[in-house]
Amino acid sequence: MIFNKIKKIILGSSLFFAILLNAEHEASAVSISPPVIDVAVDPGVAIERSIIIDNETDKERTYSVGVMNFEMTGEEGYQKFIPVEADKNIDLAGWIRYNEDKIAVRPKSAKKFIFTINIPSDADPGGHYASIYFSTGVTEADENKESGVGIQSQINSLILLQVSGDVKESASIDNFNLEYGSMLLSSLPVKFVYRMNNQGNVHIRPKGNIEIKNIFGKRTVLLDANSKNNRILPQNIRKIESQWGDDLKYSSDPVNKFIEEVKYDFGNFAFGKYTARLDVVYGNGNGKFLSKELVFWVFPWKAILFSALFIIIILISSATLIKKYNRWIIKKHVQLAQ
Repeated sequence: MIFNKIKKIILGSSLFFAILLNAEHEASAVSISPPVIDVAVDPGVAIERSIIIDNETDKERTYSVGVMNFEMTGEEGYQKFIPVEADKNIDLAGWIRYNEDKIAVRPKSAKKFIFTINIPSDADPGGHYASIYFSTGVTEADENKESGVGIQSQINSLILLQVSGDVKESASIDNFNLEYGSMLLSSLPVKFVYRMNNQGNVHIRPKGNIEIKNIFGKRTVLLDANSKNNRILPQNIRKIESQWGDDLKYSSDPVNKFIEEVKYDFGNFAFGKYTARLDVVYGNGNGKFLSKELVFWVFPWKAILFSALFIIIILISSATLIKKYNRWIIKKHVQLAQ
């Protein structure tokens, strides 16, 4: 009896993970373009947009279409989707209209989905945010009715709508630091983190650079301050990262790891005091400018230790060779004198 229970648990767990893997595969087998629609409009107008759904599988897929409002949560910028009841006209999700609740896409082909946004004449100025989603419903693993578990794969196209009028663009950089807080590093990479606070009523996408100068004031490197094109929704704080130097996966063996780290330090050598200046602009028109600065130090002790050991070995070897040479010279003179 115990054996049968264990067998059922193993079979159940295997089936559950198979369903999850199948759901992940299903989600990766469909793509949409564009994933983000960012548009500015006037109140009282209607606009038409389209989304391309690409079915990369060998089977025809039918996708259910729906719409939800969304907001950002946390400084990582995760989306929180808010379901909208069909009989309520709730903000942007209630302004979106389309003719097809389901859309079938043939194998290895794509199809265009067209929708309109009817902006009310009394729409509030600023940002409005919704998502059109495409859902496959249950996966193939569920269609055989054996699992009794419904797994649904879904992909979203985010709509960021800015309505003209009394738009407020206001933001600040709350802080600009290195990732782990310490201003003394032993090697690259150097990971910069800044948090941008959007206090306005419309989303922003900061653009700019992080300029790093050495102790002599000479530019060492210029980094993109927002390489992932992160957007910050109104009344949200977003953490944005940038990095000088590449990550390297080291060996688990301590000796090999030390050698790899030394090689990396010599290949990506940095030493001494550095100043990093963050300059970003945001907003429409010429944009608004923000700046922050920090000082940090890089002391590559492993490369220095290796170099010191190498020099010591060279000096000892040289001294030994010189002693041997002197003995040989003395021996030669003694032989000649005899």
